[in-house]
Amino acid sequence: MPINFRHAQKVIYSHLSEKEVTSLSISKLLEQVPGFNRQAFYKQYHNKFYFLGVCINAIVRDELAFHNHPKLKDNFYVLLHHIKREERFYTNVYSLVRNACICDQLQDHLHDFVKEKQKNDIIFSKGVLKKETDAIYKRIYHWVSHNCYEEVKQIYNELGTSMSHVEYLCDSKLRNSEILINFENKYWQTSSDNLS
Repeated sequence: MPINFRHAQKVIYSHLSEKEVTSLSISKLLEQVPGFNRQAFYKQYHNKFYFLGVCINAIVRDELAFHNHPKLKDNFYVLLHHIKREERFYTNVYSLVRNACICDQLQDHLHDFVKEKQKNDIIFSKGVLKKETDAIYKRIYHWVSHNCYEEVKQIYNELGTSMSHVEYLCDSKLRNSEILINFENKYWQTSSDNLS
């Protein structure tokens, strides 16, 4: 019998939101979840860090679905406020996964979310989109790793350029592929100039 994910997620979220946590025993914590079986859990989720990544993705998606903003920038603003409001949970997760990085998993979740918002299907913009979502993720990760000490507005403003690029690439009115080719060429030229 598979574990009840929503119940398990609530237990983990509640535990990590209460106080500072330096270690986590999934078996001990989830023994109260109906259907929990250690062997089945690890078969389904590989390890506790992967499970935490799945939980974060579900929590963030639930929060964004609740607010349901059509504009991508508005979704990021909601996300930043959510992280700041639930700072204890996110800093505990950061503390737990610091040595077993789940960055790739979370970056992929963020990228998937943005792709779902993307209204055009222009393939050559996907490289820029991935680069921008990775940059947004890295800045948010840095913020969480420093206990969310900066104000939401400051982080939001810092992410403004990346979010504008992403929103531009996701614009449903953007149909002229020549415009995107020029944008992408300028973008990659600017990126390579910054490396020099």
